[in-house]
Amino acid sequence: MTVVRSLMVALALSAPLFGAEKVMFVGDSITHGVGAGSYRWPLHRLWVDNGMRFEVVGVHVGNHSRGIAPGTTYGGVAFNNRHSAMCSERAYEIAGRRNVSGRLGNSNIHDWLGLDASYSGKFRIEPASQMPDLFFILIGTNDALGENALRGGVGAGDNAAVLRKNMLGEGGDMDTIIGAMRRANPKANIVVLSIPGWHDTIQPDNTAAADFAAVLEFNRAYAAWAVSRGVTFVDISSSLRDYTRADKPGVAVPAFLQPFDHLHPSPQGDLLIAGAVAQKLGWPGATAGLPRREVANKAAHSPLRKAWCQQRKDAGFTCRMKLLDMASPQESCSGEILAEMTCGRGHVQVLDCGIRWGGDRMLCAGQMGNLVDVTMAYVPEPTVTGASPGYYVWWGERLIGEALPGLPDQVQPALEIRGGKGIKVTGGMIENTAYAPITAAAD
Repeated sequence: MTVVRSLMVALALSAPLFGAEKVMFVGDSITHGVGAGSYRWPLHRLWVDNGMRFEVVGVHVGNHSRGIAPGTTYGGVAFNNRHSAMCSERAYEIAGRRNVSGRLGNSNIHDWLGLDASYSGKFRIEPASQMPDLFFILIGTNDALGENALRGGVGAGDNAAVLRKNMLGEGGDMDTIIGAMRRANPKANIVVLSIPGWHDTIQPDNTAAADFAAVLEFNRAYAAWAVSRGVTFVDISSSLRDYTRADKPGVAVPAFLQPFDHLHPSPQGDLLIAGAVAQKLGWPGATAGLPRREVANKAAHSPLRKAWCQQRKDAGFTCRMKLLDMASPQESCSGEILAEMTCGRGHVQVLDCGIRWGGDRMLCAGQMGNLVDVTMAYVPEPTVTGASPGYYVWWGERLIGEALPGLPDQVQPALEIRGGKGIKVTGGMIENTAYAPITAAAD
């Protein structure tokens, strides 16, 4: 049984335990959290949604800026906001190969895990009581971008080759990092995330087509490295990638990034990263605090009178669109509308390049797959289980939009669905109640 399959079994929806695991997140500012809680926050909520018990350990607490306060509760479970990540961190610092800034207080993965008897730094977990048995690693953005910002970009010259050698070569930084984790806990499960994308307006450096191509190639090498080392690899870059940009494959969708730097993920980007991790590991989807229930197949294809929404706006409602005969997304696309659903003041469009709410995309083509349901639920007021007012959208069982405001230009039919480009759709709704979709793990 593989590591991932073992986790799937241990973390089935009915399981009372989160594999009895302690979790450590290792990385740079994308894990630390810049302008948001980082992908750790939506993962915390997904675990709570599914009744998993867990403990997150690490040497730091909090986000770098405008994040989630430690102790914030969701569904009655506190988010301790612990991790082992720091802004601007490099893989070579975590590995202990170099520490040019002194930023880590002479600490690295060996010190954090209590493996260095001569440790003199500031950061260390308590090995006897806090030793992780599940590690998440998201590192490499600064090694790729920061180290090459003044050298023409990661795609210039031999910069990409040097990056691959230093991080992925035999005995390189990643070998050192996972080696330390396995020394500390030989039974540990290790999950490595790809370098995520960025937009080409962040700065003059690292925005040439060759730079994006170099990172795509690095992630392909990263995936091969993970297989050879027996660790789980999650391609999060495909969650953020703008598949309409044939000029620069690998550029991220702006809505998935913070507007002030077009590099760090926005809350929507963090939601997509967490969803990609959960999907890879076979965890049930997030419910946003709503109960799970199958949507009844009522009123398919027929818009109802506008009074429907007025009558039910205080109780909430759920609508669904099932896509039939939808082809898998291609590497490039045009943004053509394949299907759309209007429910209340919510309006979802399925494009050949992703899923869109209003003018912003919620999911990109590389993560779509085919033949799934689109579920939209409206929550009128805060719930005791943690759902904020607004619209929630799932692609299959994967939550891709939460607490979205209604679109003011919608005419408020109760349910209206349309297909295009040969796509067949069917729809249904449950009146008076907001639900999350049933997951495969619950069947």
